[in-house]
Amino acid sequence: METQKENTEEPVAGEKVSSKKSKSKETILGIVLFLGMIVFVLASLGLLGWGAYAFWQKQQQEKEEPSILSLEIEPEETKSAEETKPAEAPKAEETSSDEGLVSAKSATISVLNGGATKGTAGVAADFLKGKGFTKVTPGNTLGNFTGAVVYFDTKSEKEATALSEVLSEKYPTITTKPAITTNKETTVAPLTVIFGK
Repeated sequence: METQKENTEEPVAGEKVSSKKSKSKETILGIVLFLGMIVFVLASLGLLGWGAYAFWQKQQQEKEEPSILSLEIEPEETKSAEETKPAEAPKAEETSSDEGLVSAKSATISVLNGGATKGTAGVAADFLKGKGFTKVTPGNTLGNFTGAVVYFDTKSEKEATALSEVLSEKYPTITTKPAITTNKETTVAPLTVIFGK
């Protein structure tokens, strides 16, 4: 009978050893889960902080940059006294400007909305078509821009100046700049007009 007691006691001793091992595994698993939760919480707080900072930075940038909404739009019906005066004899500078205007009216022009009020590019394109520009295409940029700018390629500076003068009737703060070769949106056409924020 003693052999039977020994046989029955051995499994009990084995169970105690395995229960110690399982408690050890449970402790390790608990620690790993706890550390995982801490990492998750810290990562979440970091993302929230970064998001808040990015939002704040965007607000600050918008305050510093002028908006297309600040452009003064003059109604077409209102003409100043200067426009109703009879024209004087053209000077040499005006002649070259006229050549640029004639050339610009037949140039390919892309008018893009780069953050301005919806429909600004379409309105400007219609304005140019009404002024005799024949190859005008409205559209949108992928990114946001600041201000109203006529971008031109290296061969179209005279045309860009003439185009800018025409657009200044409706958008007085428009400027002219060489196209940024690393930015495809400013080189869509030989003359690219972008209305930004």
